[in-house]
Amino acid sequence: MGACRAGDLAGGDIGWARRYAENPDMPRGELADRLCEGVDSGRRRGAGSYDYEPGRRDAIPSRFVAVVLASYRREKDTRQQKFTAEEIVQRLVIALVDEGARILDEGIALRASGIDVVYLAGFGVPR
Repeated sequence: MGACRAGDLAGGDIGWARRYAENPDMPRGELADRLCEGVDSGRRRGAGSYDYEPGRRDAIPSRFVAVVLASYRREKDTRQQKFTAEEIVQRLVIALVDEGARILDEGIALRASGIDVVYLAGFGVPR
């Protein structure tokens, strides 16, 4: 399950509203704000990053999300990009390596092996 479907299970509105309530000075996420303000937020309500029909468990691409993304890309003069599965894996692994290095540098983890345990047992990253 990807991040968007997982967020729909929890309800994206919960984390979104809480984030700003706990830290009102936090920079706003313009695209996230548009999406969260415009949907019923989550599978339990039938719409989120995806749409959900009663009695079905599959995620249906959301027309609302597609319209918001297209509008945002026009405003920002950007285009949709396509990535291969290998490129996506590389970007995710690089993000994990970068965050692991920060955790070590900040002294949050005592040694790299602790980060390995979290990635293997917590996130399910393959050896």
